[in-house]
Amino acid sequence: MNPRRHFLKSLVTAPAVSALAAAQAHAATASPKTALSGKRPLASGTPRRIIHMVVDGMSSGILACANQYSEHVRGRPLTWFRLIDQPSTRQAVMNVRSQNSLVTDSSASSCAWGSGVRIPNGKVNQTSKGEKLVALYELLGQAGWKRGLVTTTEITHATPAGFIACVSARASGEDIAAQYLERRIDLALGGASNHFRADKRKDKRDLLGDFRRLEYAVLRSPSDLASAPRDQRWLGVFSEGHIPYVVDQQGGLTKVAPTPSLAAMTRAALRRFTHEERFILQVEGGRVDHGCHNNDAAAAIHEMIAFDQAIEVCLEFQKDHPDTFILITTDHATANPGLN
Repeated sequence: MNPRRHFLKSLVTAPAVSALAAAQAHAATASPKTALSGKRPLASGTPRRIIHMVVDGMSSGILACANQYSEHVRGRPLTWFRLIDQPSTRQAVMNVRSQNSLVTDSSASSCAWGSGVRIPNGKVNQTSKGEKLVALYELLGQAGWKRGLVTTTEITHATPAGFIACVSARASGEDIAAQYLERRIDLALGGASNHFRADKRKDKRDLLGDFRRLEYAVLRSPSDLASAPRDQRWLGVFSEGHIPYVVDQQGGLTKVAPTPSLAAMTRAALRRFTHEERFILQVEGGRVDHGCHNNDAAAAIHEMIAFDQAIEVCLEFQKDHPDTFILITTDHATANPGLN
């Protein structure tokens, strides 16, 4: 059965819904000068555990559609909607537009968070003049924080890269992969094994072997993830490119090996960081963006549900670790589908 056709049938009896705006919450932590110099000390009162959750490409329309689907199929609204209505939730808006366009891309948005500086679309922590910026994860690494990236896209994609890498073109996945090793990322889970494998890289470098030589646990399957040691850094690459859409995996339309869900990767990352004194973890539901680019409502909504399940994992962690700060946001809107 085509899962997209089944998806459409499940919505036939759903009532009309109007788009509900979701707040984009983020507080900038560094001035442009700080991002360039890398010398600012950590402020007192900084949370010891920070989880930055971002849905790439999410508009208010796809959020509303996903909530309607969740109520109709799962019998409950999105956890995100429930949080919006809680008095303890704080909402804020941050302008993350790029330096050279009214329409920002994922890289410019992520780098606005990751360096505190506006950059042109297409670059990663580099200005239009070629000035290289010091990314957030570099600063926090120098201060002793553990730093993690979890995504359903290629792990070298724009959103995760914006927190740690510095390249002139966001498409330079092989260079970004090498920088993850150079900058000793503590945990990276997602797709893009082709950017690490000698038989796929243009320079034939065995980057997976280099990670292993520096005592990283290299994870390639859900079973590897489940049994990964807590006393090593992790590199998990579970597909050659992006992790396949949830809807395609459920419908048996993929011919690749099984991959872990976003919730499973998030849970594993938090298990790895549980006993660390301080950590920051970026969790990206990256394929919502791709589904919306392609006007593929079934793909985008199933990816939204997967992200919502990851939110639930983080909230469970917060119950046991109340000093955890969870930030849930989006970087930009790709299309704006609606149900009416």
